[in-house]
Amino acid sequence: MRILRNSINTFTPGRGLKKPAVRRIKAAAAARSTSWREAVRADFVDRFAPVLPARLLERTLTEAEALAFTTPVPELVFAGLAEEKLTAASQWLARQQDVWERSSESFAA
Repeated sequence: MRILRNSINTFTPGRGLKKPAVRRIKAAAAARSTSWREAVRADFVDRFAPVLPARLLERTLTEAEALAFTTPVPELVFAGLAEEKLTAASQWLARQQDVWERSSESFAA
């Protein structure tokens, strides 16, 4: 059986894909994954920027991304986990502000 050697055919029966093809496939997948994650992050920044300080927002997104990458399918987990963590962070911040206001009022009286 004769195998054609050209830039399109990089599969060799019995040997699998040649290494340059594997590198190109991995690089393309990583680029798609990175651009998708950046788009999701930008969407969350737009949604939660009025509610959360920038530093808390970035830390929460970074934590969600790190946790997502501990799973076999981070692309499926990241968006849901980020939304859950950002919602919890905004609730925590509201609670902290409420406690601060109550303590300020009690010291003022």
